[in-house]
Amino acid sequence: MQQQEAAELREQLGAMGLMFDASGAITNYAAATSAALQQYAAAIEQYNAGLIDETTLKVYEKSYENFKKLLERYDKLYYTEMQQTQEKLDEIRRKELANNLKAWEVEIQIHLDKEKIKRD
Repeated sequence: MQQQEAAELREQLGAMGLMFDASGAITNYAAATSAALQQYAAAIEQYNAGLIDETTLKVYEKSYENFKKLLERYDKLYYTEMQQTQEKLDEIRRKELANNLKAWEVEIQIHLDKEKIKRD
């Protein structure tokens, strides 16, 4: 489920200029966030100069806010939530291996005890 959400966010953010490496890490974070901010700042300048109306400025503002919201969600998902999930899965695997080892040790001990009983 997290993988699917991350893929959807990567697609949306990719359309906004972000690039990702094979693992999903953002490779142009600073450049993309700077470009988004500059685009919004340019719209403010155009509005102040009377070149665009308030409605158009609101479109730029909503676009920038959406970019920030998606980026913040991806950051939290990729760098925190998915890492925590992976750590939990690793812990479960370690416990499973420890349980399998314990079961194997018990099985060997039972076999050794049976052999001892047969000798006695």
